[in-house]
Amino acid sequence: MFSSALKMATGGSGFNMGNADHSTIKESYDKINSGSDGDLKNKSEQTLGMASAYKAFQTFQEGGGNKSGDKNKLIAMAMSHAQDMYTSHSNKGGNANQQDTLATAAQAALRLFESAK
Repeated sequence: MFSSALKMATGGSGFNMGNADHSTIKESYDKINSGSDGDLKNKSEQTLGMASAYKAFQTFQEGGGNKSGDKNKLIAMAMSHAQDMYTSHSNKGGNANQQDTLATAAQAALRLFESAK
């Protein structure tokens, strides 16, 4: 599942999260973590994936990661967070697509990594 999601995010198979930038990705994170709109069940794959990427990016920056070789580490962290968030989402009755959630997380992590250079 992880490898096919990563291929979707990086291989040009048609998957694309549009023109999401750093602030859009952060907004997804804020939506997930806000007290008033924190209902995970009703979130889309894009929101779940982008929020997961932003969470990973915060941890990544706190750890001093910013070298080009760290890109894969950030992507792996984002996909791991996305898997956890997807599982929680599913357990609450959500119907997001797992592969799209993971692919969005990987793609958003790449955008965040590039924006931090």
